[in-house]
Amino acid sequence: MHTTLIHRGPDEAGIWVAGMSILIGFQLVSFYIFTKVFAITEGFLPQDSTIDCFTTIFSLELGIILGPFFLGSAILAWQQASFGEMSQTVKLKQVIPTITLMLLGVQFLYA
Repeated sequence: MHTTLIHRGPDEAGIWVAGMSILIGFQLVSFYIFTKVFAITEGFLPQDSTIDCFTTIFSLELGIILGPFFLGSAILAWQQASFGEMSQTVKLKQVIPTITLMLLGVQFLYA
């Protein structure tokens, strides 16, 4: 009997948890930034150079560009499977990251 000691990759649950963690992390960081910007704008907190730098780099225009880009890349990955049924391996390696990218694109677009 031959047993393999090396795990060949994450299983389905691990990929789902990774995708969920990415989305929750994005939401938490977005909430922090929006709260900090609001507090600075209303005068509750003093100006913060880090937030000023961040808001100049990540603007509405960047969200408008990156959101559809993530969404488009996710749809292209699904198109490669001819918009149909896919094997379990393809689902693990493409569909779950594609769903994560689609949700991240929509969140980035509306953030």
